[in-house]
This record gives sequence, C-alpha cells and structure tokens, in this order.
Amino acid sequence: MGKHVQFIDEFLTQEELREYIGIADVFVTPYLNEAQITSGVLSYGLGMGKAIVSTPYWHAKEALDNNRGILVPFKSGEALATEISGLLGDADERHRLQLRAYQYSRQMVCGEVANRYLRTFEKAVAHSRLQAVPSITAQGI
Repeated sequence: MGKHVQFIDEFLTQEELREYIGIADVFVTPYLNEAQITSGVLSYGLGMGKAIVSTPYWHAKEALDNNRGILVPFKSGEALATEISGLLGDADERHRLQLRAYQYSRQMVCGEVANRYLRTFEKAVAHSRLQAVPSITAQGI
C-alpha cells in the first residue's frame, strides 16, 4: 500500500484540500479522541461524496450514522487498514458509501441551510404576530 498512500505534513489551502479530497478513493479522518465536536474536512468529504473511514469522534458518529461511512476504534491502525483495504477492494460498497455520504450532505449546502434559516425566521415572525394580537374575551365585549 505504501506506493499508493502519500502523507503530506503541512497546512493545506482550501483549494489544495479540496483537490486532494477530490482525487481520494477513500477519505480517512483518524482523530485521536472523541471530543472533536466538528470537522470541516469531514464535511468536505461528505459533500464531495467520498467513502469515509473514521474514528468515532462526536461529529463522525453523527455524520456517518446509518451506513454513511465506517467507524473504527481510536488508535487502531489494524482496524483502519482493514477497512480501507476492504473498501479499495470492493467498488460496490465504496460506491454505496459515496452515494449515502453525498445524499446526506445535501442538507448542509449553503442554499439548503439558508432556506431552513428563512423558514425558522418566518415561523418566529408569525408566532410573534400571534402573540401581539390582544385576546378578546367575553368580559371585554
């Protein structure tokens, strides 16, 4: 596998990061502990429809639930290697994961997020208008 894997020990620009994720067959996020609330690179991987193998940090557990990715134990290089090798050898499973990741990520694209905010604001405005209308009671008539 050594001739197929390249480690780059440097900070990448967003453009470089997207390029590297884009050419990857399997995307891996091996964080070392669970308390990783969010991961921008995981979001990129989902949005680009990648087959993802990850350790079970908080964001990954939620994002990769329902067979959208594969979780392996923290600090288990053996489990990581087994799952990556398995995906590289099983194009059908890799494509299933890619499709699930991509479909899930559609709720996170800017337009969809903006629409959800807009609906929330519209509900809040409608609710505040209802609260502002004085109640008419039998005593007030």
